[in-house]
Amino acid sequence: MKRIIPHSKSCEQTVLGSVFLDGAQTLSLCLDAKVNEHSFYIPANQLVWKTIVWAAKRGTPLEVGPISEALREKGKLDDIGGIGYLLNITESLPTTAGTVSAIETLQRLYTLRELIKKSSEIIDNAYSFEGDFAVFSQQIEDALKIREGLEKPKTLGEACDDTIDLLRRIGEGEKMEGYSWPFAGMDERLDMAEGGELVVVAARPSRGKSSFARQVAYAWAAKYGDVAFFSREMPVGQLPQLFAQSLCGLSWREARKNKMHKADVATLVNSIREVQQNTKLHIFDKDSTASQICARIKAMKQTKQIKAVFIDYLQAYDVEQIKGETRDMAIGRFTRSMKDIALDLGIPVILLAQLSRSVEKEEREPRASDLRESGNIEQDADRIIFCHWNAADSMGVPVDFNDSTLKTIESQLIQVKNRNGTSGKQDVLFNRPTTTFRTLAKID
Repeated sequence: MKRIIPHSKSCEQTVLGSVFLDGAQTLSLCLDAKVNEHSFYIPANQLVWKTIVWAAKRGTPLEVGPISEALREKGKLDDIGGIGYLLNITESLPTTAGTVSAIETLQRLYTLRELIKKSSEIIDNAYSFEGDFAVFSQQIEDALKIREGLEKPKTLGEACDDTIDLLRRIGEGEKMEGYSWPFAGMDERLDMAEGGELVVVAARPSRGKSSFARQVAYAWAAKYGDVAFFSREMPVGQLPQLFAQSLCGLSWREARKNKMHKADVATLVNSIREVQQNTKLHIFDKDSTASQICARIKAMKQTKQIKAVFIDYLQAYDVEQIKGETRDMAIGRFTRSMKDIALDLGIPVILLAQLSRSVEKEEREPRASDLRESGNIEQDADRIIFCHWNAADSMGVPVDFNDSTLKTIESQLIQVKNRNGTSGKQDVLFNRPTTTFRTLAKID
């Protein structure tokens, strides 16, 4: 069976003919829809479109005569079949009533051709692939982006209409909520998380950033829906027990050492079964680059309504340095891609990061500049939250973190940047046996 490449001669002629009849008005509609020369399948129509755009930039009238003369000057008029080809386009279109529909069809068919081309490349590479898997993932991501690249951008006027509608709904009593943190008082002190935010959560190694992320991710998946959790800190096989001990307050380490009573073991097992029921939390532990993360999210988006993304943690991922590029520049591309995900999906993206050792050496609270490779992280982050262990307890007694008998550590979640709100602190307790922050508030 012979396969026909998707295209429509009549739609292509309608679009070009409408430009000749209505000039700049139709051209504006086309440009808003991101029509380009490749939107046209027929080579002659590609030449005509390129000439129309060229003429428009120079203020030349978008009419058959001037366009044919421009083609003649470029030595391309005979390539399309002479002026008769242009006259036939206009004569076959008495009105421009079907212009909008023709533009939509034109772009839909163009999208299908691009998908066919990309998919063919992916299939060919899958049969003969020998290079870095990240390249293969990037090709898949590029294919998924094709349709998004053709979407009409929102105008300022449309954004104003959306804002007015939001104010109307608020005035009618509709409650505008973000994402509630599962810690008592944190919403009031640090503000709820919002869609479109890149939230950087940072700490020194083994100071609770992964624990914080797991607790928030589990709570959000239970309350809001599908959550993607990318883990390079540890494989998915080690996570059920960590989620479970956070739920029940019993230490997995004690159970593993066979130092736990049977009743407590049963409780821990029940908590693991509860974790098993949370089908909205999706763990990915194989992706190692921003390209793979983006490709995974784009694929997941096709079948699920993603509510949040967690990445544990920035420095554990390959930032894919391009030849001649500094690591800071590569970090910038990574954080920017995570911010783009937040904006594209309208969800919070929680990106974990490490702090430099200067915090410990100077025995002080962390600052944004303490983030390892901090420049681009600070710039792209909407929020920066530190998991900080207090060097002294509430009585002023210095704390020895190397003391293995120390079970609970007074800590703070310190928000040093909030692009859409205020900075602040949230007092919490960190339980070392269960690697869990408390106090947790039930999210209703």
